[in-house]
Amino acid sequence: MRITRLHISQFKNYNTLDIELDEQMNCIVGQNGVGKTNLLEAIYCLSMIRGLFGLSDRLLTKDDCDWFRLEGEYTIGDKIKTACIKYAIGKKRRVSMNGVEYEKFSEHIGRLPITCILPDDSLILKESAESRRTFMNVSLSQLDSTYLSSLALYQRLLKQRNATLKADRYPDKTLLSVLTQQMKLPSQAIIQARESFLYELIPQAQVFFSQLGGEGKLDIQYKPNTVADQIENAHQESLENDLRLRRTNRGPHRDEVEITLNNRSLRKYGSQGQVKLVLICLKLGFYSLLSAAKSVKPILMLDDVFDKLDPSKIDHLIQLISGEQFGQVFITDTDPNRLKVALDKAKTAATFFHIDDGQLQL
Repeated sequence: MRITRLHISQFKNYNTLDIELDEQMNCIVGQNGVGKTNLLEAIYCLSMIRGLFGLSDRLLTKDDCDWFRLEGEYTIGDKIKTACIKYAIGKKRRVSMNGVEYEKFSEHIGRLPITCILPDDSLILKESAESRRTFMNVSLSQLDSTYLSSLALYQRLLKQRNATLKADRYPDKTLLSVLTQQMKLPSQAIIQARESFLYELIPQAQVFFSQLGGEGKLDIQYKPNTVADQIENAHQESLENDLRLRRTNRGPHRDEVEITLNNRSLRKYGSQGQVKLVLICLKLGFYSLLSAAKSVKPILMLDDVFDKLDPSKIDHLIQLISGEQFGQVFITDTDPNRLKVALDKAKTAATFFHIDDGQLQL
């Protein structure tokens, strides 16, 4: 699968941009702050119906404008498909494929598979457990449409349960019991899906870690807050604590993932270079799972990821993603010469797009 043409209107710092894209390697170069990441974000948004950083549609709109429009033409096998997103302040966002609008946006997620590696992704490994849960949620939303439904239901019920706990001095225990019962099935679905996802991700990430010159034993451990078949009992046992703290303390919204290198916590002891390399391997591992699940090669985007990587690992990475396992690739960098040297070593051709303040420089 590849995106062959992209049209942007009033998105982030772009007025209008219409470009034809390379079917294999696309290098987006320019100084910091000129719009390289915004270009990738437009492509990501066409796949995921959300920006890279979870911003509202209003904040994706160009300053002093009240609307934006994104359109991408895709080749999937022998078929041509056109995805379009339209937004205007005060109106419902509209998402369509080949001119047919979706009733539910969730129906679109996973149809244009994509993997993106960002500089701030290192927070997945270094910051709170919430960032690792978000990584699982975003990944699984493309792999499994039922997961997205279970997650949405669970989050709605969790919000209701927490609101009930905070409602007054003596919360309605009958209502809490009903909500707890309703949370059981989506909780189990979420826990089981996360467990399977990480079980499949571990060997994929380990392979890439070895291929990219990583040293040591990489491992990922899923630590669910509650065992799937004991979720209801866990809520009952925690009820008095929930009432005291006025929030729900058990369930998949409290899950943790521990990533270790040589049996030592990467979050606590990993160097910047180790964290960056492991993060790349996790995302490439997800790419492999997504490719197998969708029977196509997803789009791969790497945004300014070479910082903290030594030259040999950059060479290995370019060599790897230029191979047959990967399809269309987008890379941003402030240093076009660094990219050209690595691409020459990999004997890989690429199209370079020079961006300056939201403008394509030919």
